[in-house]
Amino acid sequence: MKTLFALAITMLSLATHANINRCEVHNKLICQTLKAEIGSAPTKEMIFFIKAIVEKESGWDEMSSRQEPDGRVSYGLMHVLDTTATEMGLSNPKAMYKAEISLRYGIRYALKKIKEAQSKPRGNFSVWRKAAAGYNAGSIRYRANGTLICHSEDIGGGKRLGYDEAIENLQKHFLQECRHWSIQMLCK
Repeated sequence: MKTLFALAITMLSLATHANINRCEVHNKLICQTLKAEIGSAPTKEMIFFIKAIVEKESGWDEMSSRQEPDGRVSYGLMHVLDTTATEMGLSNPKAMYKAEISLRYGIRYALKKIKEAQSKPRGNFSVWRKAAAGYNAGSIRYRANGTLICHSEDIGGGKRLGYDEAIENLQKHFLQECRHWSIQMLCK
């Protein structure tokens, strides 16, 4: 079912973004930002984790924004909350309408969540799913039944898909779709 859903997401995404080559869009900015933040070359998994967040959050629309129920606003490619961006030192969160600013702050926040996921081995979830749940919910938390707490969406047939699962599915899809791309090709 997850593979079928990932395929459905992909088909919808490709139809919506027919002019975007998902294997190449924003590679240079993503690679440069990741390298600056981690101090070494990023892995394909990292690159495609970031791309999965971008696709899920904004659909590659740099001018995307969303008002949260509590009144906060998230901006740009990675939909970083205005309050989060301010806490990380950005004086004007609307500057995240620029791809390089949105990616810088979104990647910085995502890397923080990856580190948090690596330090919390609880549950039978990949680092990527835990980091995605943390990116979505602000921190990695679990329900009493052991599932990750994050937003989920109705996908029809009475089924729901968590943000963490959607990001992991998109990341896997990128790894498959762009499998012929080396790190050197992605980061040139």
